[in-house]
Amino acid sequence: MPEEKQFQCGHCQRTVTTDAPGTKFRNHCPWCLWSVHVAASRVQDDRESTCRGLMEPIAVSVQGGEEWALVHRCAGCGEIKTNRVAGDDDMVALLCIALRPLASLPVPLEYIPEEARDRYTRFSQETRRADEENRRLEREREREKRRG
Repeated sequence: MPEEKQFQCGHCQRTVTTDAPGTKFRNHCPWCLWSVHVAASRVQDDRESTCRGLMEPIAVSVQGGEEWALVHRCAGCGEIKTNRVAGDDDMVALLCIALRPLASLPVPLEYIPEEARDRYTRFSQETRRADEENRRLEREREREKRRG
């Protein structure tokens, strides 16, 4: 049976081609970065999972010192998997996920020295602006999609 060349994203409902620069087979949406739990093992091309739950992008990791990978958590069973980032993935969305831990400090600000607190406040504001810009671009893409 021939392999499908596209799929519909279970999260944002966009049609996604499986051909992607930098990866043999795209398994996540390049816009919202969500995936589907299809792999039962770490073997490339494994599609044996029976879960089929949506997988939320929760983090970015660096593999081999330079290659980025998305970290997904299955909303169905809770399993965590990594997926190689494709060359045409939305870079703003990737950066928002990568910077998410820095936007929410694990300790109250009053325990952090004032100099570090000032840097954090500036960074946090920049991160919020980037998140807002990402949401604006996403709305714009949706409008364009509906038009054409």
